[in-house]
Parts: sequence; structure tokens; C-alpha cells
Amino acid sequence: MLVPVKRSSLRTHLTSQLFDAILHGELRPGDRIVEGKLARELGVAQSTLREALQQLEHEGLVTKSDRRGSFVTKLTVKEMDALYVVRLELEPLAAALACERMKPEHFGQLEHTLEEMREAGGLQAFVKLLKADLSFHKLIWKFSGNPYLEKALNAVCPPLFASYVAEKTGGAWPLDKAACNISVGLGADLRREK
Repeated sequence: MLVPVKRSSLRTHLTSQLFDAILHGELRPGDRIVEGKLARELGVAQSTLREALQQLEHEGLVTKSDRRGSFVTKLTVKEMDALYVVRLELEPLAAALACERMKPEHFGQLEHTLEEMREAGGLQAFVKLLKADLSFHKLIWKFSGNPYLEKALNAVCPPLFASYVAEKTGGAWPLDKAACNISVGLGADLRREK
């Protein structure tokens, strides 16, 4: 039996699809997003697309200008440096708080995400690896138990991940094994801390 798609489910799916398009280089940093044209191409209402773009704007992946429209965020080196300064201060704090509060089921969730990363690494599926890596970090932020810290990191890190892909790959998508090893190592360190 067919069930009507909920508007929020469609928006979530569309947001994920647009995020993937950014990571795959289909929507490159600095590209202008023409809402009407893109909505027609995707077969969705312009209002639904606008909601998805608003979510991506909250995550720092899309930038809106009142007079010029929406663009895929293109960070300058100075902006990336500023974001990294914030990330380097907040992420260790989130990890320390998470280590104090984590329960056995949290370790299971992290292990599952690490397994997704290992699988993606083995397949050299760079975008899948990057998404699993970001999910891994988001779990740690959530497990910190501090919603303000989690919100701040969710605003700072996604544009860094996307910019990293654009800068590192230029659309070629080579596997960065060092990134996979760092995240896998962090998971092992968290386990040892408990």
C-alpha cells in the first residue's frame, strides 16, 4: 500500500540529496542556486526546495544574499582558519564531556559508524566515508550532553567538511586514508577511556 510522503520527510530527503550533490561536486563552492530551475529539475515544489536550502544554510553549506540569491558556500582560507580555531577549541571539549557521559549503547552506535567508515574506506567510496565520518563526529557532539556545544559544532564543521572535499579532491574523490585512520583511532581512544 502506498503511503503519502510527509512534507518533512521529503525536505529531509532533499536536504540529504543536495548535501550529496555538494560533496560530489555537482554543486560546487560558489555556484549560484537558481531555485525555480533546480526545483523543476528535481521534481519538487519550490517551497520544499527553499526549506531544504534553509536547512543547508543553517549548516553553513549554503549562503543566501538578499539581492543575489543562494550560493553553495565558498570559504576563503581566512574563513576556514577562523572556523578551525573554533573547532579546535570546541571539539576536544565535546569529546571529553562525551567520555564522561557515554553509556554502553553509545559505544555501540560509534562502533556501527566506525564500521561504516571502514567499509567505505575499503570500497574507496570517499563521499560515503566523509558522511560516516561527519556522523561519527555528530554522535560525539550529541553524547557530550551539551546542546549548545552540539549546535555550535553543527554550525562550524559541515562547511569545513564540504570545503575539505572541494579543496582536496577537485572532484576526483581520492580516498584520504589518513582521515579514516584518525577517526577510527579516535573511536578506539574513546573506548579505552571508558
